[in-house]
Order: sequence, then C-alpha cells, then structure tokens
Amino acid sequence: MCSPVKEVKYKIWYQDNDNGWVPGPSDYRMKIALKTDAKNLNQWVQNESKSDTVVSLELWESLQLHPQDWPLMTSREVYLRPGQVKVLFREQGILLLYYTSEVFH
Repeated sequence: MCSPVKEVKYKIWYQDNDNGWVPGPSDYRMKIALKTDAKNLNQWVQNESKSDTVVSLELWESLQLHPQDWPLMTSREVYLRPGQVKVLFREQGILLLYYTSEVFH
C-alpha cells in the first residue's frame, strides 16, 4: 500500500485458463476504490505521467459507489500503464484503480 487508507471498496475476478498444473490465476481484473488524505495521492502515482485519455467511470460501476459517499463529479486525473488505470479525484482524496492481465483499450 502506498499510503494509509480511510475506506476501500473492491472487486477481484480471476480465472485459471490452464488445466491446473500451476496454481493461481491466469487472468485477473481488480477494481478498487479507496479514500485517503488528499496529500497522500501523489504516492500512488509516483513516476507516472498524466494521460489525456477519457476513462469511463462505468468501469467501477460494480462497486456501487454511491454519490453521497463517493463524490466523483469533480475534475479528475488519469494515469495509464499497460494493464493499469488510475483515476484521481484530488479534492476528495479518492483514487479509482483498475488492474488487469488482459489487453486494455
């Protein structure tokens, strides 16, 4: 963990695509929403560059982030890497994370 977390919601999916010779997931998707102090958000994106890519928040819809508890209507910052999406809401200290073994478009 990059910093202390106040609250977290997550959903983890994995699939074993093999016949079971090597235990563990072959493919995975992790959707995570967390709250931390806004001053800690930089720790989550060290050495990463902002992206101009528009990322739909529908990606985290299954977490049921209720607007009164998870206000996601302010400006956001997006950081992309292969198999990874990070969306920061600095004013609220909210970070949405998505990790996958699959190709992300």
